[in-house]
Amino acid sequence: WAINAYSLAFAALLFTWAAGTGSRMTLADYLSVGGVGSAIEQLADGVLASLTPGQQQLTEQLFLRLVSIEADFIACSTLPLASLDAATREVVDAFANARLLTLTEGDVRISHEALLRHWPRLSEWIEDGREKLFVLQQLKRAAQLWLDDGRDPESLLPAGRLPLFQAPVDQGLASGPVPTT
Repeated sequence: WAINAYSLAFAALLFTWAAGTGSRMTLADYLSVGGVGSAIEQLADGVLASLTPGQQQLTEQLFLRLVSIEADFIACSTLPLASLDAATREVVDAFANARLLTLTEGDVRISHEALLRHWPRLSEWIEDGREKLFVLQQLKRAAQLWLDDGRDPESLLPAGRLPLFQAPVDQGLASGPVPTT
C-alpha cells in the first residue's frame, strides 16, 4: 500500500503544480486544488472520460467486482485477471496506467482504499449496487462452502434460493464460475 500511497500523493502534487501561480508550490495551491482527495477524483474521472461509452459501462461492473460488503464496511477485493474478457482488460490497463488499480501476479485490485472514499462516482456505484453486492457476497460464501466440502451436493444452495442470486450474475458482477447446479 505504501507505494500506491506515494502514487496518490504524487498525483496531488502534479495537480497542485499545475494549479500553481509561480515557480514553487505553496500550501495555498495545494488547498486550492483540494489535496489528495480531489486529485484522486480528478484522476479517476479523467481516466473514465477517456474511455468509450461501452468501456465506461464495463468500468462500473469492474469496480463493483473489486469491492465487497461486510455488514456496513466496504473492503477492496482482488480479482483474477483470467476472469476478465479482453474489453474489461483494456479498462483495467487504463486505470492501472493511472496507478488507480494494481496488477499483481495474475490479479487486479484497487490500489488504495482512498479511492473508495474520494471518488464520488465509485461511491455512487457502490451505493446503487449495495444490495446486489451483498447478495453476491452470500453467493461467493455459498460457492466457497461447496468447494470446501469437496463439491458435496448436500452443500449446494437449495434450488428455490437460486433466483435470489440471478441479478448479480446476469449483470456480470460474479467473478469466475459460480456453481448453480
